Amino acid sequence: MEMVAVVLPTGIPTGEIVSRNDVHSKGLWHKTVHVWIRNRTGEILLQKRADTKESHPGLWDISCAGHVSAGDSSSDAAVRELSEELGLTVHPSDLKQLFSVSQQYSNFDYSYFDNELVDVYLCCVPVEKEQITPDEKEVSDVVFYPLIALKNKLLKEPEIFVPHQQEYELLFEELSLLP
Repeated sequence: MEMVAVVLPTGIPTGEIVSRNDVHSKGLWHKTVHVWIRNRTGEILLQKRADTKESHPGLWDISCAGHVSAGDSSSDAAVRELSEELGLTVHPSDLKQLFSVSQQYSNFDYSYFDNELVDVYLCCVPVEKEQITPDEKEVSDVVFYPLIALKNKLLKEPEIFVPHQQEYELLFEELSLLP
């Protein structure tokens, strides 16, 4: 069972460690990571969440995401999640932290609350689709999108994406500064 550290909305640890299930059923603040992956041509990898996922099943999402387990750094969590979800082996030095955001979400029957502080990373090692072996329990599909096509798709069909509007905007800004 995955255990996570509870934090205040400011990110300060409370000292409490609870199960991942408890953090969501009680709506406790916790830390997560999001990792964005690019290929050699600068396209962005999206994953389609498995239909069995508790939150946002079947929607297109960040390349890779997950909880920061108690005692881990966010870069450790990012490396672990890339391995677990996509079968990719990277080193923390292959990741660049871009920014942090806070996100809140609850499902329609209010049985699941997600209050998280997210460290957002870019994988600095180009990855091609052939290198990816998605965990079918987590990911039902992956696709690379050119940046401009992704921006347009988000505008035209926002309902097919996990709602991370602030993160998408910050990501596009950061990527526009990269070669």
